[in-house]
Amino acid sequence: MSHDIPEDALDPIKIRADIAPRSQAKLSQQKGPRLRLALIVSSAITLVCLSIPFFSPLDLRAKAPLLNSDEVMIFTDPPGAELSTDSLNNQGNRLGLSGTPLAVEKIFEGQVNPDSAVLFITKDGYSTVQQTLTRMDLGAGIWPQKHQPILRLQTSNPIVFLADYLPRYRPVVFGGLCLGFFSSLILGVLLWRHSRQLAIQEAVRQRIKTEDPVSGLSLLGYEVLERRGRGATSLIYKGVLEKDWVTMRALRFTRFTEIDEKILQERRREIGVHQKLDHPNIIKFYEAQAFAKTFVMVMELIEGGDLKAFLSKKAPLSPAVAIPIFEKIANALDYAHSTGVTHRDLKPANVMMRTDGTPVIIDFGMAADVSAAKITQTGVVKGTIAYISPEQLTGIANRVGPKSDQFAFGIMLFEALSNHSPYNTEKALMEVVSERFNPACVISFETFVPRAPQEITDVIMKMIAYDPEERYPTISDGMNALKEAFRISRWHISTKLVLK
Repeated sequence: MSHDIPEDALDPIKIRADIAPRSQAKLSQQKGPRLRLALIVSSAITLVCLSIPFFSPLDLRAKAPLLNSDEVMIFTDPPGAELSTDSLNNQGNRLGLSGTPLAVEKIFEGQVNPDSAVLFITKDGYSTVQQTLTRMDLGAGIWPQKHQPILRLQTSNPIVFLADYLPRYRPVVFGGLCLGFFSSLILGVLLWRHSRQLAIQEAVRQRIKTEDPVSGLSLLGYEVLERRGRGATSLIYKGVLEKDWVTMRALRFTRFTEIDEKILQERRREIGVHQKLDHPNIIKFYEAQAFAKTFVMVMELIEGGDLKAFLSKKAPLSPAVAIPIFEKIANALDYAHSTGVTHRDLKPANVMMRTDGTPVIIDFGMAADVSAAKITQTGVVKGTIAYISPEQLTGIANRVGPKSDQFAFGIMLFEALSNHSPYNTEKALMEVVSERFNPACVISFETFVPRAPQEITDVIMKMIAYDPEERYPTISDGMNALKEAFRISRWHISTKLVLK
């Protein structure tokens, strides 16, 4: 930015002093009561479902077939009980099994009172039940009638229950076990999240005691966990969403020693730039808030290093590795340009690399939003020296645009494929710093990569041409031209241009 931020302005103690009065450091409340309730509910659902056979007799009366007028069906739980009556000669009168059609006259046969009979219901493992029945009781063809409770036999032997009742109640038991399983699964997830929360809280406690004053602050619904980096103008921290203790975000803290209208205008412009950008290869912005002299922005957390570190380890890259990375960067920049945003500070340190190798452009603090009021005035130079375009050196705002980003993009591509910068001498850098840009100070790509086909050298040097009008219309056009150059030159893209 045009405002220099003193080193002591980013002191974590001062940042905490700005934020703490408005959002005290805290540890989220533990979820012990909620977990106990979940355990009770889970156990209760399982027990209720498994105990249904004990309290809800199996009623088969609804499935009774049509009977003749002189027949009746006697229902018991469990079915299949032996039915018999007394007779005058005390020998007993066996009728059949419960749940099967019986002749009414056979029930009253040999009884002292022809309209009344004593029914004996027996089954192995169950207590014998004695029931007095009349012809009126059996007149509906079903006993007990549908509005009466089912006749249930009693057993004191659990083995009999398991062998007889459970097979008939298998769907209910299975349902109970399923409900219990899913209830326990939900409970397990809650316990896992709870243990994760406790682990994070303990880590925050330790950092509060020993390391960083900003760690442990709670703000904007996030709890600050640990510092992840430091830039020229800001401190980057990792934070966790307090609602779920799973969602991670990056919190960027920028603090000024003094706040004036120009700084506020720049902050609003930067937030506006981030709000209008939505691309998979551009860092996502969520929200921002000012705390006294400290500005906090909540951004996407990218777990990985930046392109600068990536190139320092692996450059020079083979075209097969470089092209997919730079193609995504080009698409993201063209998208930003289509919305009226020019990055103006593109460099490897401002391109993060996700763990899967996907690049993400960050830090639009210097982005020029042409739809907003211009705050850059003639004579003010912004950018990083090694990647700054000639038109930025002039300090004339209306000359800076998408092709300025193409220049920086071309420098990055130059470095990725050759492991050298076109400003490879102290003299060249001094020319840039003194704003007396001399195209002759830019070392040609073929100087470092003499075996590279001329078509490839021409494309890269066109991207970093001194005059913006000599560059490609868009960065993607330059990338398409580079791929075409590889095709024409028949250079195998898996082979590095720098041959050893």
